[in-house]
Amino acid sequence: MQPADCDGGPAARRLANSVASIHLYAPACTVQFANRHYTPHVELMKRLYLHVLSDDVERDDNVAAIYRKSLLYFVSNALEVDLRTPILGLSHVFDASYAGWDGTSSVGETLKNWRDAAADAGLKEPERLTLVKDDKILTAKPDTRIRAGHGSFDNDISVIGTTIERILGGPLLLPVEDLRGF
Repeated sequence: MQPADCDGGPAARRLANSVASIHLYAPACTVQFANRHYTPHVELMKRLYLHVLSDDVERDDNVAAIYRKSLLYFVSNALEVDLRTPILGLSHVFDASYAGWDGTSSVGETLKNWRDAAADAGLKEPERLTLVKDDKILTAKPDTRIRAGHGSFDNDISVIGTTIERILGGPLLLPVEDLRGF
């Protein structure tokens, strides 16, 4: 008997039938990690939803005003072994014309494998890939907004409301109206 793991053992296959949706907000994992842990599971890929910042919003974010770009650029450029490692939550991962990665053939292959799997699973804008393009997000109704950034996904009433509806499989009885302070 195979162990319960993410490599396709019996328990993993049963789990795939039980998972209604997977929601990732600006995931900080490498694309290589995503290829290893998500793409082999075709049915799970079809239930994957990604929310990422557009590159403009990403670059306007910062890490404690020390690093003048976002957390994901910090991970990609400073915390990974290879400089400019593709991180799944960076919008450029989905842009085949972007050439700002480290340029090695292994990175090119990694990105191609991810893009092919994402396309096969129908992971595209706007259905299951959301790019946050506005510099502010609505955090409470009628019109309370905060700056968009990595810390704002759990305050975005649209993102959280839609996520809960997908998890529940239908509309909410009461809308999400106030996520200030979360």
